Amino acid sequence: MNTGDPAARPKRPKTKARLEQLITQWQKDSGYPVSRLNLRIAAMMIAGALARVVDPEGRAAFATKGGIAMELRMRGKARATNDIDLVLRGDPEQLADLLDRGLAAPYGGFSFRRGEITSLPRRDEFRKVKVQVIFAGRVLSSPQLEISPAETGHEKFIAVPSLPLDAVGLDGPETVLVLDTRWQIAQKLHAVTEEYPNGYENPRFRDLVDLQLLEALEADLPAVRQACEQVFAARGGQTWPPRLITQPSWSEGYAALAEELDMSPTDVETAVDAVQVFIDRIATA
Repeated sequence: MNTGDPAARPKRPKTKARLEQLITQWQKDSGYPVSRLNLRIAAMMIAGALARVVDPEGRAAFATKGGIAMELRMRGKARATNDIDLVLRGDPEQLADLLDRGLAAPYGGFSFRRGEITSLPRRDEFRKVKVQVIFAGRVLSSPQLEISPAETGHEKFIAVPSLPLDAVGLDGPETVLVLDTRWQIAQKLHAVTEEYPNGYENPRFRDLVDLQLLEALEADLPAVRQACEQVFAARGGQTWPPRLITQPSWSEGYAALAEELDMSPTDVETAVDAVQVFIDRIATA
């Protein structure tokens, strides 16, 4: 368990009302909205619960990716996210059973209740499910889990320190298993360059922020290129290396997000150019 400094944290809350008081104080101290802090708590508790699900060789069935993985890596530099993205390393046909194995027993004083598992639009192999995160018998939050398979069979994973919950007197896992940086780069490059059918715009401008942050974390560009080649081949659609095209709807949203994170550049065209240079560097590595 990640307990932090016992002298600097409040006593563990016994009721949801007390936990919410501590979250409110945490919001005032950190400047983060309550919704983001609630999701942080939920993500760490769910990660700890699902880490108990392993195969006969001791390999974890689930790993974290997406926005929560970005926050685990970048801490306060990462953007906020609204859901919890996971990779299923086990048999997709066994997803319900694997989730239930992890969520059946309480973890860290929380219990869990999952909803119906459904498919994501345009991604039949991706699943989503709401999970109620319950403290002292009352629902604290109900985040959506978005779960994708290990698409290539070659993905790598690493354990990183968990997000501390000391401010609210809670204990999370010591570490969280996440998708390795090069594979997260590859998946985000495919997502941000994907061409949508019937004239629909690609909405993934947030990936421009993530990719600029991830570029600074990964120096082994030949390994990134290999991951990109495998992800693009597995997902289909556009070929590797892709051309990144600015969508008309990206400008305002990207500028607001970059300003919120005190990040440069703040204009989308410069950001797109920077990510395209990153793509070209990877492709020629």
